[in-house]
Amino acid sequence: MKGCFRINTIGEWCVHRYDRVGSTNDIARSLPPWHAVRADSQTSGRGRQGRLWVSDYGGLWLSMVVPVEGARHHWKALPLAAGWAILDVIKCLGIREARLRWPNDIMVNDRKLAGILVEQFHDNLVVVGVGINVFNRPDMINHSLTQKITRLSDHINPVPCLDELTVMILKNLENVHRQMKTDGFSALLNVINTAWSIPRRVALELDRETQEGLFLGIDNQGDLLIENDAGYQYAYSPHRVKLFREV
Repeated sequence: MKGCFRINTIGEWCVHRYDRVGSTNDIARSLPPWHAVRADSQTSGRGRQGRLWVSDYGGLWLSMVVPVEGARHHWKALPLAAGWAILDVIKCLGIREARLRWPNDIMVNDRKLAGILVEQFHDNLVVVGVGINVFNRPDMINHSLTQKITRLSDHINPVPCLDELTVMILKNLENVHRQMKTDGFSALLNVINTAWSIPRRVALELDRETQEGLFLGIDNQGDLLIENDAGYQYAYSPHRVKLFREV
């Protein structure tokens, strides 16, 4: 960790600003609700299943702590709602073709623009980590990312500065959290199901098998709805899915 150079408040949020850290999620895990950590770069950024996330200068690396008090099932679909909150910001910037890829990647066509990693370190708190490629060039660091990633600066001009983008994301996540707390996940279900570009053929890698079929969206429990080639529909809990591939 290098250089915590300021703490400032944005609405209900207290934002801790760093130059370089290992992982913003790891710092945020010890903070109270409505605190956030933002870094100019991460040396150990990660995605789902612990996969490396290149987090170079010029991108937005932000982790936000939100309360999840009450029944656990009430917040089961928070990762999907958080993905929608970030997607909504990106669409409002003018990237209308942006879409969600389950569980919470944000794609433009077939290239990844952003990812969300939600981790629960304490019973009543969740850390929502967001990584967005803005001006950075992760493909110059990891050449295997060539033709696989995209950036905000590839699609819009002018691009909001990272401070402006941070404010937009904090406010939108706060609004979505409030809506889930008041009305439950079902209030967001229809709008989230418009964000997948469905139906889309996918393969789900489970513990001991792989299932292929058409991804139809999610149900009100946050489970994946898959239609197999025989026309039968099945629901899969996110916890069973090790890997989700578009095919």
